[in-house]
Amino acid sequence: MEVGPLEQRVLDLFWKEPEAMLVREAQTALGGDLAYTTVMTTLDRLYKKGFLARRREGRAFRYSARTTREAFAASLLRRSLGRLLPGSSRPLLASLVDAVGEHDRTLLPELQRLVQEKSRALRKGDL
Repeated sequence: MEVGPLEQRVLDLFWKEPEAMLVREAQTALGGDLAYTTVMTTLDRLYKKGFLARRREGRAFRYSARTTREAFAASLLRRSLGRLLPGSSRPLLASLVDAVGEHDRTLLPELQRLVQEKSRALRKGDL
């Protein structure tokens, strides 16, 4: 499920802020430049998409992140790869390795370890 620029901005706020927030608190934390109703609608949309949790507090809701930034990114990557892999996988995988290497070379051995671990599990019949 894709998120728009405002939704991403709101998610970034909730990933940085460990405390659950009311709409007014989120509006203030976002800089106060957005209308209350815009923030309320965005929070509700993110809740319905499963990215935020909420609990009733009086007549309002208090929102919090349902998942971490890392879990969110992993989910997006998994979905994107699922759509792209039915084609030629080799260039896609090479691009992934290149991107990891450009971002942080120290992650390449970890990527290799994860690939080997998954290969062993598949050989054993584990999924």
